[in-house]
Amino acid sequence: MKKIFVLFLLFFLTLFSVYGIAKVKIELWSTLTGAEYDAVNSIVEDFNQSQEEIVVNFVSIGEHLVDKFTTALGAGNPPDLLHAERQWIAPLVAMQAVLPLDDISKYGADLNKFSEVALKSITYQGHIYGIPLSFHIFGLWWNKKLFRQAGLDPNEPPKTLEQLMDYAKKLTQYDDAGNITCLGFEFQQPAWSWPLIWPHHFGGDVYNEETGEILANSPECIKSYEWLQGLTKEFGLKKLEKFRSSYGPYWSAGNPFANGKFAMVYDGGFLVNALHLYAPSLEWGFAPFPSVDGKKRVYGEMDVIVIPNGAKHVESAKKFLAFLSKPVYLSRLLQPLSPIKKEYLPSGYFESEKTPNRSVFWKVASECEFFFAPMTPIWQYYDEELTIARDNIIYLRTTPQEALKEVQENVEHRLKMMQQ
Repeated sequence: MKKIFVLFLLFFLTLFSVYGIAKVKIELWSTLTGAEYDAVNSIVEDFNQSQEEIVVNFVSIGEHLVDKFTTALGAGNPPDLLHAERQWIAPLVAMQAVLPLDDISKYGADLNKFSEVALKSITYQGHIYGIPLSFHIFGLWWNKKLFRQAGLDPNEPPKTLEQLMDYAKKLTQYDDAGNITCLGFEFQQPAWSWPLIWPHHFGGDVYNEETGEILANSPECIKSYEWLQGLTKEFGLKKLEKFRSSYGPYWSAGNPFANGKFAMVYDGGFLVNALHLYAPSLEWGFAPFPSVDGKKRVYGEMDVIVIPNGAKHVESAKKFLAFLSKPVYLSRLLQPLSPIKKEYLPSGYFESEKTPNRSVFWKVASECEFFFAPMTPIWQYYDEELTIARDNIIYLRTTPQEALKEVQENVEHRLKMMQQ
């Protein structure tokens, strides 16, 4: 009888091992879709095949990620891993909704291989709260063919804001009825464009991280939005609205920059992936957006993977993050920049067929001072208020002074309520 029991025990232990009955299943939630999802999923698949202990299920939630995560968090059932934007860290910490990862090195992550900018982006109040996933860089894009047609040097973008306005006028084309057929500089694209960027190119900021001061109605912010409103007045609101109605979706063959609808735009490095898909022969350039003081500045965004507070399998999640953090895996992602230091990137990184011309973005990054969305628990609300103000200013519904004064008052009031 004892011999039969031992045989049955060995049989079930074999099943346990062969069929992975004991594997811990963890979920990673993300907004990624398409080729970007596939790139991260390839890393997930490699991790799942590399060991017999853990299975990661990579779930694309899409644009409803925040709502679904908030609901799951409130129910005490968050995912084990969350793909977040860097600026989410401070609000998540304030909500006690994310765990620090100060011990991630003991799981095999080598933080020394990340750039200083990347490490700063995941550090808040002295603690590490995520592993950098991808690094986005933003600046001025231009269509070299349209520059050439307008008699401008296709290899020389505007260096000052005055020059940019001059180029925008020269590059704008009209039909016989006076309708815009090509816009020199598109300042309202992409549709989700970033309201915080403009003050930085006027020597200002929207928030002081050292003092916690809200700077929405600072002189620099007001000047930047006066300049932006001036663009609407220059080209005409009705003409712009009519022209913009002809734009196709960003991630499609109807991408307006890919189609030559406008000659210059402030956009992120991910535009190169759209152009690679839909307009591979387009001649384009990328450079820092001009600033009033001549300093070279670029806006940056960092995507990170965090572990929510309340995750059921923290140890397993940390093991996956350590695996993900290796340069050989992060280099697969499609963004032109990487959070990994250049010397640790694998050979062939700069010759990638999926993300061509990476060296252009690395050159710009090496020459510029980066700025990011501020680390503050109030940022989501502040960003929403700035977005409303920007739209009201651009569509000539109010003056920059009135709109930004209202933002200042609203955000300061919300901040006081949070601090009570």
